[in-house]
Formats: sequence, C-alpha cells, structure tokens
Amino acid sequence: MAWVTLFEQRAEKRGLERGIERGLQEGRQKGLQEGRQEGRQEGRQEGRQEGRLEALRQTLTAQLSMRFGPMDERTRQRVDEGTVPELEQWTLAVIGASEINEVFGSSP
Repeated sequence: MAWVTLFEQRAEKRGLERGIERGLQEGRQKGLQEGRQEGRQEGRQEGRQEGRLEALRQTLTAQLSMRFGPMDERTRQRVDEGTVPELEQWTLAVIGASEINEVFGSSP
C-alpha cells in the first residue's frame, strides 16, 4: 500500500504543477489582454487630444488670417505652441478684437 500512497503523492504533485503552470499561463494571457486594451485606450485618448489641439490651431489660424490678414512668423509660432486652454481663449477673443494684439492680450 505504500506504493499507492507514493503514486498518489506524485500524481498530486504533477497535478499541482500543471495547475500552477496553467494558472500562470492564464494570468499572463489576461495581463497581456488588459495591457493591450489599456494601451489602445490611451492611444485613442492621446489621438483625440492631438486632434483637438490641431483643430483649434487650424481654426484660430483661419480666423486670424480672415480677420487681420496673413500672420507674421511670431504669431504663427505662438499659435503652434499654444496649449488647448490658450487656443480656446484666443479663438473666442478673435470675435471681439479690433487688432491682433487684443487676441493674445499683448503683442504676439
């Protein structure tokens, strides 16, 4: 009967090893899937932010050009370096500005 107990112990050990390996594989797979999903979500969000920034820059550039004529290099650089909050503020400021420096609150 000792050999039955030994056989059972070995079988149990192999079963545990297989179970652990299967659990590790499933855990790795789940981790990879979650990582990919998170990466896609972050990529989409960054893409939306970049798209919004570019749209605001294009809108402001068009407004400034239509209202005040061709932009000089300093104004163009300021628009290109503007943050989303700045671009939003400037886009609204164009509406009531009579001179380009009023849009930026000072000389561009």
